[in-house]
Amino acid sequence: MAPKYRFLLLFAVALIVTWIIYWPIYRIAKGKNIVDNPDARKLHRVPVPVLGGAAVFFGIVLGLGFFKTMLSFTSLFAVLTAMIVMLYVGIIDDILKIPPIVRLIIEIVVMTLMIYGTHYSMCNFQGLWGIKLLPTIFSVPLSVFVMVGIINAINMIDGVDGMVSGFCIVACSLFGLVFFLSHEYSFAALAAVSVGALIPFFLHNVFGRESKMYIGDGGTMMMGTVLSAMVAALCKYRVEYPWFIDVQFGLIAFSIAVLSVPVFDTLRVMLYRIVKGKSPFKPDKNHLHHIFIELGFSHIGTTLAEIILDLFVVAVWALVWRMGAPVDIQLYAVIAASLLVTFGLAACFKLTIRKGGKGLKALHHLAEATHVDRKGIWLRIQKLVDGNWRKGGDSTAGGATLAVIAAVSLLSLHGCGPEPAVCPEEVDHPSSDNATCIAIFGDLQEYSQDNDLAAYYQNSLQWLKAKQLKDSSIACILHPGDVTNNNYGHQWRRFRKNTDSVSACIPFYSSTGNHDYTWDSNLKITDRRSTYLNNYYDFPFPLKNVVSTFEPGKLENAVYKNKLGGSDLYVIFLEFAPRPEVLDWASLWLKNNAATPVILATHEYLDTDGTLVTEATHADKHFQGTGLKYSKPVDVWEKVVYPYDNVRCVICGHVRSFTQYRETLNAAGRLVPQLQFNLQDEANGGGGWIMLWNLVKDKGTVEVSLYNTVTSQYRDVKAVWREFKLF
Repeated sequence: MAPKYRFLLLFAVALIVTWIIYWPIYRIAKGKNIVDNPDARKLHRVPVPVLGGAAVFFGIVLGLGFFKTMLSFTSLFAVLTAMIVMLYVGIIDDILKIPPIVRLIIEIVVMTLMIYGTHYSMCNFQGLWGIKLLPTIFSVPLSVFVMVGIINAINMIDGVDGMVSGFCIVACSLFGLVFFLSHEYSFAALAAVSVGALIPFFLHNVFGRESKMYIGDGGTMMMGTVLSAMVAALCKYRVEYPWFIDVQFGLIAFSIAVLSVPVFDTLRVMLYRIVKGKSPFKPDKNHLHHIFIELGFSHIGTTLAEIILDLFVVAVWALVWRMGAPVDIQLYAVIAASLLVTFGLAACFKLTIRKGGKGLKALHHLAEATHVDRKGIWLRIQKLVDGNWRKGGDSTAGGATLAVIAAVSLLSLHGCGPEPAVCPEEVDHPSSDNATCIAIFGDLQEYSQDNDLAAYYQNSLQWLKAKQLKDSSIACILHPGDVTNNNYGHQWRRFRKNTDSVSACIPFYSSTGNHDYTWDSNLKITDRRSTYLNNYYDFPFPLKNVVSTFEPGKLENAVYKNKLGGSDLYVIFLEFAPRPEVLDWASLWLKNNAATPVILATHEYLDTDGTLVTEATHADKHFQGTGLKYSKPVDVWEKVVYPYDNVRCVICGHVRSFTQYRETLNAAGRLVPQLQFNLQDEANGGGGWIMLWNLVKDKGTVEVSLYNTVTSQYRDVKAVWREFKLF
């Protein structure tokens, strides 16, 4: 199933679940008197049930549960946990009224834990004010401050019907589109289910009479958490998209633009309260929506007006960005537009109210136009949301709800083990258990970085595909890291787009090189999660062959099962500079599977002279001083290769040498071949060269050859390599 259809399905599941669960929760709120009572500050005149956030939460969680049947979403676990805590705290606040300072402390603690649980923080300034990546000691407090601010901003705009749900639908849609285009599928899924779950609530909240329910503090705090997590995920590292690869996308400016009206209006009101000598958390009627209501706007008119103002700021950002403005100009333009539609507009409206005259009359006429009689389409929607089917008793709705929950929960059990779940895809040609060849690519970074050079990679892939469709001789393609040159989104997309052409008929296995992570200004890798490998490396064919992973749903460290010449052959891929615990995992797997021949693939291993890398390793260069654990090539040899006789050979890349070869005795006295292959310094980023291992079945050996798919020539390697034994 194509990704866009997957997310439409998730959207539909969340919408249906929320639609069904809404009425049981409404009855609970009304029956237990969990209502928002009117007072002098509030705009409603009768008590209204206030558990709408719980209904939205059901839709989001069960939608994400359905998402688990298609892709892993372990990165959202901490987000989901924070959402639960915020919903719980908000519902308690709706019922018992928690002191603002206590609620603020809880928000700070929960957001801090979510940052450490997801490793998402606002550390990427993209060169703004000369800052690229902000150190953790500064990025975490800044992120907590911003995220708590977003939660309270969303909470404070909850004053008219449809405001929170309508705004969050728009914001989640905008963020979700960006995440989808950048293949950040976990957060794209969160956006899809959030929109799906909010729509039924929005309809009840705006159009319902008998079914009206407020989202409550539980709902506003939960949705504030969702938007905070999206901003943190978006602003962690640079994200680039196919339609503006060469134009700098202002992550901070875009995020502020999407949240402009609630954030700047909250800032305006808090400053006003402080100037007046009041607590910034003391409720009043000075929000922008209160001013619209004072002018005579209807609730839906006020909601639409503020959403339009917010979209105006987004449009200003988009215009400035598309004009090629740098990230600082984008930010200044967004701030100016945000101040205009909040501080400026509020001041203008208040001045008009005080002075009266033609300006006030014009605003009153505009406000009157937003009042709609409950007839026509409005009445039909009201009848739909207030429908008589609910009056059949609790059993019908409750039974339907339980049925949906049970069905989605059962579906969610699929693929919950350590192996990534796979969505079946059409296969161009079945692989053969008697395949006799393994193809190997060296570092692909030049192909991924340069669109013109990608044609050489495409040519090699098409040659391999044609060979596979002709004789089913290729067991798999191996690539030991450096998929990209800078871990940029467009480079990963280019790799994915090209590799898709062959991935349905030949398993393609890869792991991370040092260039597949984001570096700070000192060339340090401060977060192993920065790689986009798992966002783009979800080809259906190779995922079917995964037998073990170090971390569930992550393929930097994975074991794949293949057949070569009818015999089982396993490949273990290790991340760049593997963590010590990764080597322990690989060692244990080799020990428990001693009878199975294994190829070990890793990135940095052999040096330019064919010796083992021991000095001045890139592992030290990128990790030393960061506090992160790592291993050197000598550790890989001593802990994984030397002790286990089932490791029949090692393949690596990394160093700026086209090919190198080494043989060393292992603990059992067997010579272990160790091969290095790197394309990056060849003409045209590799120029169409591939390495082929052809099985000599009666000997159990492979012959190594280098073939150029562009010139159809072989390079003589007999002086470098000899035939070596796999079986």
